[in-house]
Amino acid sequence: MRHYKHLTIEEREKLYLMKNLGQSIRKIAQELGRSPSTVSRELKRGRCYRHPYMPSTAQIRYEKRRKNCGRKHKLSVPEYRETVRMLIEGQHWSPEQIANRLKLENNPLQISYASIYRAINAGLFNGPLNKEGHLRKASRFSRHLRHKGKTRKVGGKGRQSQITITHHIEERPQGARDRTVIGHFEGDEV
Repeated sequence: MRHYKHLTIEEREKLYLMKNLGQSIRKIAQELGRSPSTVSRELKRGRCYRHPYMPSTAQIRYEKRRKNCGRKHKLSVPEYRETVRMLIEGQHWSPEQIANRLKLENNPLQISYASIYRAINAGLFNGPLNKEGHLRKASRFSRHLRHKGKTRKVGGKGRQSQITITHHIEERPQGARDRTVIGHFEGDEV
């Protein structure tokens, strides 16, 4: 099975030159190694109101259409993203709890816990970047999760990727530092 390959800017320029020289669509298609219907559609799609075909305009339109294609993530909607953010940060819910609660309440946002983990890994919830363009450790959203979540194989190579949680001992509550609350004693005393 052959996979479709999009026209490049060089092919569009060659198409433009050959069309202006009066070549037929079949001759152009043969020269480009493409189907005549591909060339015909490209000529129709790349028209401007003043010019019959402009390769630079056709390339810009192609890139714009290409950027808008594909399925959008459910959490790219700001209201949905803020709902999940509030439940994880404010309520300390796990993605599994969020997914099941939304399903139970027949919420308009129906999302799986795996999608929430994918959104966290993709950085949809992360804060601003620092001067070097890196995410500060304090603004990594995964540190708000209660536990690491499932590990999974990446790329079929056997390596495992997991969400890292960077809770520091300095972030303990005051009661744990003073050891006034039972259950906050150090592990070496057990």
